[in-house]
Amino acid sequence: HSGKWHIAINHHAFPQPADVGFDYTRSDRGKTKPAKPNRLGGFSTTDPSAPFPIDENGFVFHQPTEDALNFMRQEKNNPFFLYYAEWLVHAPIHTRNKRLLEKYLDKLGIDFPTKAEGWTMEGQNNPFYCAMVEALDYHVGQIVNYLKETDDPRWPGHKLIDNTYIIFTSDNGGMEGGKGEIITDNYPLDRGKISAMEGGTRVPLLISGPNIEKGIQSDVMVNGLDFYPTILSWTKTPSPKGKNLDGLDLSTLLKKDPTNYQLVKNKEGKPREAMMWHFPNSVALESTIRVG
Repeated sequence: HSGKWHIAINHHAFPQPADVGFDYTRSDRGKTKPAKPNRLGGFSTTDPSAPFPIDENGFVFHQPTEDALNFMRQEKNNPFFLYYAEWLVHAPIHTRNKRLLEKYLDKLGIDFPTKAEGWTMEGQNNPFYCAMVEALDYHVGQIVNYLKETDDPRWPGHKLIDNTYIIFTSDNGGMEGGKGEIITDNYPLDRGKISAMEGGTRVPLLISGPNIEKGIQSDVMVNGLDFYPTILSWTKTPSPKGKNLDGLDLSTLLKKDPTNYQLVKNKEGKPREAMMWHFPNSVALESTIRVG
């Protein structure tokens, strides 16, 4: 595990990754730590001795990515599972990369801001958020590039990418805003994070790996609970006894036809045709059901 961990009352509460079976865990926030004195100060430089130096590609060093890469370097001789939980693009919405901020200010036709707090321009027009999204893309790319460039020691003539499944997703829809800050807009989906409506529950999902055809877009309903039984199937690991898993195995769907919902079957052997979300807390107090 490298990155964010928050499954209890706070980030440091029990259970931590090591308590639930992870052999390696690092939770440094890296460059997402709030800049000082505010998000219009503390921009990074190319000075290699600085806490957040800019690399040869013009991006700010990010410790969670380095921790993930170090884990793969250590474990490349063995089958490994990496849970890379990015802090990007989580609040606080800011960037230490002045180049990226200016890039999106230019794209949006906006002058360099004079006020550090708040953002009132509606829609997908927050340049700080734009910069964070591009940084996320870069750091995920560092992980994928390592797999593409590194020989698989257990499979001569192949790279690690040839024998690795990658799941890229989010734990919730985009946070549209709060405390005087318009962050983004999930249009055409309604609402966002902290809502059980589609903008809060429909998230990006990309899956690649052995025997998965490239370039296919699917409308089949799946969710994060499906990843566990799918990984058990991929690794030929027996399902733990006495566990009632709500998720369903997606391996057949991904291998045969990702567009055929009838390949996602429940315990009775019937295709899943409905999904429910129940969120009776926070500001939402909502339950939603999707059928079909």
